[in-house]
Amino acid sequence: MRRVILLFGVALALAGADLGTKYAVGPYDGGPGPEGPPPFFRVEPTLNPGGLGGALPAGNTLWTVFGFAVTGVVVYLLLARPRPARRPVLLDLALAAMLAGAAGNLYDRLAYGAVRDFLAFHFRLGGWSFSYPTFNLADAYLVIGVALYVLSWPRGKRAKAEAPEEAKAPAGTEEAEEAA
Repeated sequence: MRRVILLFGVALALAGADLGTKYAVGPYDGGPGPEGPPPFFRVEPTLNPGGLGGALPAGNTLWTVFGFAVTGVVVYLLLARPRPARRPVLLDLALAAMLAGAAGNLYDRLAYGAVRDFLAFHFRLGGWSFSYPTFNLADAYLVIGVALYVLSWPRGKRAKAEAPEEAKAPAGTEEAEEAA
């Protein structure tokens, strides 16, 4: 149980860093951004009613429901089987990052009706330019969490060797009773 409490603490600290940076950036009034050609990186406070940096359509109700669903699933996975002591640490960190990201963006949707994004990267090479969708720390936590989640999956021979052990729990144990 201490491990689960620690993971919730990590998620809370990450979500606090997300909300703190959003607060520190200042007003998200939707006014015009800085003049002139953008440098590689710049802080551009924007309110994003859609998903994936505005790449997906707006719909605060849809994204709010999705945020609650993701948060619920991640909390369930943190508390559910396999027991936290038997889970890989990488998987636990992935879940904590995803919980922090989902909670940070969910807070914004409930409080502001949109997500507060501010990190903007612009790439230029000769006559070619590309602006990456503006994002925030919560978005980064979600991406990193999903990547760590995928990396935590057992692969190849190791996965086949571990599968029978995890499928059978010794009789009389809590895992055996849960499996029944």
